[in-house]
Amino acid sequence: MHQNIIRLANQRTYGPKTEKLSSEQLALSFELPPVQPELPLKEEVVVEKHTRTVRRGRKELPDNLPREEVVYLPEETHCSCCNAELVQIGELSQLVHRTFDEY
Repeated sequence: MHQNIIRLANQRTYGPKTEKLSSEQLALSFELPPVQPELPLKEEVVVEKHTRTVRRGRKELPDNLPREEVVYLPEETHCSCCNAELVQIGELSQLVHRTFDEY
C-alpha cells in the first residue's frame, strides 16, 4: 500500500505534465448509471401576514429652513499639461443641517 502511494506521488512530481490520458485513466468507466433524484416532500408553512417598513435614510429637512448654495471652483481653469480649458463633468449636491444657534 505504501509503495502505491509513493509511486503515485513520484508520478505526480516527476511524471509528464501534459493533459494526456494515462492507461489507468482510460481503464476507468466514464459512464454513470442513471440516477433518479429524490425530491423532498414539500411542507406547507403558514406565515403570519405583516407589512415591512422601508427605511430610506434620513427624513427630508423641512422647507422652511434656510438653504444656501455654495459653489467651489478650482483655482486653475486650464489644464497644466495641454492648456485646454477644464470642463465640469459632474455635480455633488448635499444638504447640510445647522443648528439654530449658528444663525
